[in-house]
Amino acid sequence: MAFLCYLPGLLVLCCLTCSVKAPAALLGSEDSEPEVVSVRDTRETVEERLLTVDRNDNEVTTSENSTSVVEACPNIAVIQGPPGVPGIPGSHGIPGIPGMKGEDGECDCTGKVIQFSTKQCSWNDYNFAMNLGPIQSCTFNKVLSSTALKVEWHGSTRIKCLDQNPCCNRWYFTFDGSECRDPQPIEGLVYVDDGNATLNIHRHMSVVGLCMGLNQGLVDVGFAIGSCDGGYVRGYTRTGWNSASRIIIQEIPVN
Repeated sequence: MAFLCYLPGLLVLCCLTCSVKAPAALLGSEDSEPEVVSVRDTRETVEERLLTVDRNDNEVTTSENSTSVVEACPNIAVIQGPPGVPGIPGSHGIPGIPGMKGEDGECDCTGKVIQFSTKQCSWNDYNFAMNLGPIQSCTFNKVLSSTALKVEWHGSTRIKCLDQNPCCNRWYFTFDGSECRDPQPIEGLVYVDDGNATLNIHRHMSVVGLCMGLNQGLVDVGFAIGSCDGGYVRGYTRTGWNSASRIIIQEIPVN
């Protein structure tokens, strides 16, 4: 007659009439003669010591590597229990403290496509009558320091000499109040030598050029009028008379 013996983690099919030799480590000193005891009598002792069962030689291994606990029951069957149910997933931890804001990085534009902008400022019948000083300005946001600004002025101009003397006036661009120096100033001039001082012609003027070496960011592009080199007398001028005038600004890459 057989029955199921419960051992920690195992169900073992044992013989009711079998005898078990308990090792000396369970019953006494190593020198004492092992006794033959029943499975029922040594159940509690075996449950405390037994860990695994080797199916090949039917020996029992304990934490002290003792053997021959079950010798009288050669037909021990081990029944594997069903897998356990997975545990419930744990909850998320508390969010950490936000980190400090990093420093602003620099744009690495190598191999990247950059969209450059164009801007126009225009006026109708501005009719600026002064012959010295700023005429108009237009603010532009420059993306890169390595690019150039192409600037254009289109509008009417007039210069009239008096006292039968030659006269000369010069129209030019400024960048944040200073003329372009890389590569040259962007300018246009009109010289008149009218002995009778009767010439009064209004004509269209276009002043166009590239300026490099300007930093990125906002740039105030101005258009002004002043004297010509050589000590010439300035004439009486009109800028933007009876027509539309405009400043056009474009950022472009240069080699």
